Amino acid sequence: MLTASKIVIASLCAILLITSVSRTSRVGIASNVLTLQSCNREVAAERKGEVEKTARLVIETIFRSRQTKEAFEQYFQFSPLSPEEKSTLEKLGYDPSDETSRYKDVKTGSRVIAANWNYEYQPVLLVLGTTNLTSGAKFKEAFDRAQSIIETERKRALAKRGLSEEQYHSLLDLKAAKDNDTLERNLTMLEQLDADLNRFIEQKTDQVTLKGNIAKMEESLVIEKHALGSRTLYEVQFKPMFKMVLLQQDTALKMVAFGDVL
Repeated sequence: MLTASKIVIASLCAILLITSVSRTSRVGIASNVLTLQSCNREVAAERKGEVEKTARLVIETIFRSRQTKEAFEQYFQFSPLSPEEKSTLEKLGYDPSDETSRYKDVKTGSRVIAANWNYEYQPVLLVLGTTNLTSGAKFKEAFDRAQSIIETERKRALAKRGLSEEQYHSLLDLKAAKDNDTLERNLTMLEQLDADLNRFIEQKTDQVTLKGNIAKMEESLVIEKHALGSRTLYEVQFKPMFKMVLLQQDTALKMVAFGDVL
């Protein structure tokens, strides 16, 4: 967000730049250049702070509070990406898609992303709440075990509703829904199944273990900047299991992609 302090800093930097050009004194120019560099560092530091804050809020909302739909509704960018933005994301190993922009509103798009996210990351939620993570190898071992447990619980939830695994994967293919009524029906069923699994995960979760693992994730935060002309993509990694890409949209930072670190 373009805060008042940032506006003041940016204005001061612009004034100093004009002044440095107009003066002929070498000493004056050198002094103004150093001050300009200091202003630029302040702006960069403030932007880095905003990126860190947004990324941590995403992590807290998804992994600790487990409000997945709310997180994507608030932090995900649903407007289409530019060709340059798509190209950069592809080079970084992501699979950018404008699929989310096809849904009738942000709430529906958030529900679609959340349904697919839950399928991929419910084992991660189980690991975070049950295993004290000390390394990437420990996470991988625990994740493989959690996948098997989640699959068993999902089969139980499907059987309770008279659904097969084939029918489940058909429901999960939300982009194939022929109309809004079908999409709504499929989303509702997926959300009921996810509610069963999330209750199971919550019952198994030790809050002290979860808190400790979230803290370790946040301590491992690494930010890499990728210039896009006048804009910048920020890739934020939370080792060992999650990364996201943030992009400035209007006055807010929005997530445009996410994936696994390992």
